[in-house]
Amino acid sequence: MPTASLLTAAIEAGAKAFHDAHREKKFLTWESSTEQYREGIRALVRPAVEAAVRVALAQGGHPPAYV
Repeated sequence: MPTASLLTAAIEAGAKAFHDAHREKKFLTWESSTEQYREGIRALVRPAVEAAVRVALAQGGHPPAYV
């Protein structure tokens, strides 16, 4: 199982990427969003990020070929 710091960093990166990909340009940036909003986005992406990290680690630390 990956370390907590690896998962935390991966979840943060995933949440920021999700926010940036789905926000309108007039909305707040990730950095200026409220912590409550960021926690919600982290919770949303957490299962997908955890699964992706597990798959990558199971393949020797390399992402699947289709990525």
